[in-house]
Amino acid sequence: MRAISESTLGGLTLIVGPLLAIVFFILQPGGVLINSAEMDEAYATIYALSRYRTLANLTVIAISLGLIVSLYGQFVLLSGMQARAGGAALAWFGFIFLAFGGFGWFVVQALNFGMADTQLEVAASVQSAVAVYTAETSIALLASLAIAFGFLLFSLGLAGCGACNRVGAWIVAAVSLIALLSLIIGISDPSRLSDMIQVSRLCYFVWAIWTVSLGVGLLRRKEPPPATTGN
Repeated sequence: MRAISESTLGGLTLIVGPLLAIVFFILQPGGVLINSAEMDEAYATIYALSRYRTLANLTVIAISLGLIVSLYGQFVLLSGMQARAGGAALAWFGFIFLAFGGFGWFVVQALNFGMADTQLEVAASVQSAVAVYTAETSIALLASLAIAFGFLLFSLGLAGCGACNRVGAWIVAAVSLIALLSLIIGISDPSRLSDMIQVSRLCYFVWAIWTVSLGVGLLRRKEPPPATTGN
């Protein structure tokens, strides 16, 4: 069996990971398409997750897997850069925020597992789910801030290294700044939180498309020839 190279695996994960996460994020009950609910509508979200329990559990697994494999691809991409290349340190710094933000989103999905098992006809079960949802919302907001800031630094770093299309990286940096400011405004003014969340969610699609393009570029990267030893 032919061994798969690091850049090939990294490129594939950068393509598959974001697509997997974004597609199942759209399909997750209580989210974008199915029984859509605002972030401050705890009961509506819990109802959607419980009503479509099987789909909810499937989306939790798929989104979590997508987040994990995406981080691996980003790590491989950065590992192939020269340590002293301009912008490399900034990109690595951004990766740390992406990793912590991704872990936060992973925890959010884990909590969705529990809420999908809520017994809607039992008041105590619903109240417990509301408490979980309240904690989940706080984690999701903090993780989203980390993700937005991470993509801002990550894109600026890659632009400085010349590791990708600079125009695309600058666009992603601008989009990340918009997401970051939107989240800060929403957290500061709860009456505007729902609108600001919608703005930041639109940025997810830009991040996903850009990450996929990075994966394509990584797949096209030529591997150095294997080292040979003489007799």
